[in-house]
Amino acid sequence: MKLLLACVIGLYSAFSVRAAEVRGIVKDAATAEILSGVNIFLVGTHRGTSSDKDGRFRMAQIEPGEHELLFSLLGYQARRERVMVQSDEAIDLFVVLQASPVLADPVIVTANKRDQVAGESAVTVAVMDAAEISFRNSRTVDEALRYIPGVHFVESQVNIRGSSGYNRGVGSRVSLLVDGIPMITGDTGELILEALPVGEVERIEVVKGASSALYGSNALGGVINVITKPPSDDTRTRIRTYGGFYSAPSFAQWEWTTDTRFLDGVSISHLQRWGDLDLTLYGSRFSDDGYKRNDAKKRYNVFAKLGYSLTPHQHMMAAFNYFYQNRGDFLFWKNLDNALVPPDNQLSDRVVSKRFSSTLKYRNVLSDEFLLQGNAQWYRNSFSSLIEAQADKSTSDEIRGELQGTWYVHSNHVLTFGAEVIMDDVRSDLFGNRTGEGGGIYLQDEWDLASDLHLTLGLRFDKRSIDSVSTIGGQLNPKAGIVYDASDHVRLRASYGKGFRAPAIGEAFTSVTVSGVPVLPNPLIKPEKSNSFEIGVNAVATDFMLVDAALFHSDYFDLIEAEFTQSGTIQFGNVTRARVQGGEITMSFGFLERDLIINLAYTYIYHRNITLGEALQYRPRNIIQTSAVAVAGMFTLGADFRLISRYEEIDRQISTIVPDGDVRTTVYVFDARVGADFSRFDVPLTVTLNINNLFQYNYVEVAGNLAPPRLYMLVLEAKL
Repeated sequence: MKLLLACVIGLYSAFSVRAAEVRGIVKDAATAEILSGVNIFLVGTHRGTSSDKDGRFRMAQIEPGEHELLFSLLGYQARRERVMVQSDEAIDLFVVLQASPVLADPVIVTANKRDQVAGESAVTVAVMDAAEISFRNSRTVDEALRYIPGVHFVESQVNIRGSSGYNRGVGSRVSLLVDGIPMITGDTGELILEALPVGEVERIEVVKGASSALYGSNALGGVINVITKPPSDDTRTRIRTYGGFYSAPSFAQWEWTTDTRFLDGVSISHLQRWGDLDLTLYGSRFSDDGYKRNDAKKRYNVFAKLGYSLTPHQHMMAAFNYFYQNRGDFLFWKNLDNALVPPDNQLSDRVVSKRFSSTLKYRNVLSDEFLLQGNAQWYRNSFSSLIEAQADKSTSDEIRGELQGTWYVHSNHVLTFGAEVIMDDVRSDLFGNRTGEGGGIYLQDEWDLASDLHLTLGLRFDKRSIDSVSTIGGQLNPKAGIVYDASDHVRLRASYGKGFRAPAIGEAFTSVTVSGVPVLPNPLIKPEKSNSFEIGVNAVATDFMLVDAALFHSDYFDLIEAEFTQSGTIQFGNVTRARVQGGEITMSFGFLERDLIINLAYTYIYHRNITLGEALQYRPRNIIQTSAVAVAGMFTLGADFRLISRYEEIDRQISTIVPDGDVRTTVYVFDARVGADFSRFDVPLTVTLNINNLFQYNYVEVAGNLAPPRLYMLVLEAKL
């Protein structure tokens, strides 16, 4: 009887133990101002929350025992708090964060498909936040990316550390994600960065180096993850409008009009929450007369995001994005004396584009240790073009789905695994009617070998097929990385990754004529592959200086480039072997309690076409990027400088198509801006004057295309 009574009492006690909660407030250590939007994570689990508009947070259903909380906010030093909680207890915390002179260890999600401090990643990750994008008045995501170290553009194609060259209108060796979901066209394999709602971007994360072990095809040279703004407890409305004009050409022979060429735009966004339901609405319009003849454009963008918390542990999100653009198509100049005018037979060239995406995401925290999430997406890319009197249309639909699990086996051991499927359907005058399909499965294991030694191993298998192309097959891509905490202020890292990229349908099946030169299909084209290595160090050198340095090496196999054949036609083919090596160093300085921020970056790239024994096309040897931001009361001053060294090699026979097409030079671009914030006078308005290419430096990014001259823009933004 006593034994039975003891068992009953024991069972009652076990089931009557209730979880505790931790709550509190977060403030600035120096000013005691409340801090909203602080990310708070329960270390070793998926649990997390953020501080509200009053700086308060609450995390319930915490199991009894000792726990560690991580507090992070851009512009502040991350802080860890250990708490011991008892059953059925509420712990109140008062947390203060120190403003950081330099931006160290922001929380990222892209490197390992989960939330983590950037310093824990074995690969280099660059982060740009919304404040930088807004202050520069970046009208598109690609304009913002030009200021990230090691990144440069050849016209609209992004290049990370020399991984890419230039193939007009097709292919990308960088994978683009929006909120973690790939956004790559099903026909051309392009990244349409201008179609993204730049006004609703919370931050951009750029992972440098092969990342196919997690992200599959296209992540050969890196990953760009555009993360949209999260829902807010506050109702917020923002109206942003701007207008500007281009300077007159530098030389009289370039003047093709006496009219001043203007541009203007407006965007409106609204965020609203009703209990467990949150809504984001965004719309924008942009109009540009163009500084070149037949280069005017108009575009419209509509974005909506709806989130709903089914339970405290389950959340669903649906997103919709629509983009429309009608533009002239300036392929290349008539000649150098007429650098802003196209050839006569291209004066009526035009392209109309419509892009639509619909996304559904589901997230379920099954326990503190296990997170299940899935997503599905439909992405339609449709365009019609009139190029040299030849009319073409193309429509592609890409449908993809992914299911991912993340399991915290222990506080120092994390497993990430998942599967993805992709289907493409293309109806095109340029590429024919084509289909493609594929899928991948992946597994990644992260664990701490010691308190200061962290190891990552991963593997992904992908299977891709494109219509009648039989040379793709399956790809197995491993990765490995290690991070060593040499001290509280110094981290060493090393990584290896294998990448691959399946050819786009456009690369395999394009059939068109450009300036009298036929572009022929190549159904024997093979996927690209790479082996990439990196070693790096991240150090907080002083209280006001952060240094990150890396050496990188990539070997490429069957690299895809557009080449002239012996018969004088153009065809996409595989360069047998290529190599890219180099180093990168970035330094950030923060002075006067972050009232003055200076960033310096230098990237050196040694690139070779091993097969031909020469430099690769459209790659610079040196990239220098510097920026400075100073705050003085209500005023903010900013400046940027970019140097991109002269391309050693471009298309050898480009002059057969483009007169003076081999003209190129080192790029020197200086931008400046000044802004005034009137919120201290209870007026929710900021005014910014931007001057891009202040010294009107003339340069080309791709053959026969003069880059923009000096541009003046006045920006007004009201936050209601």
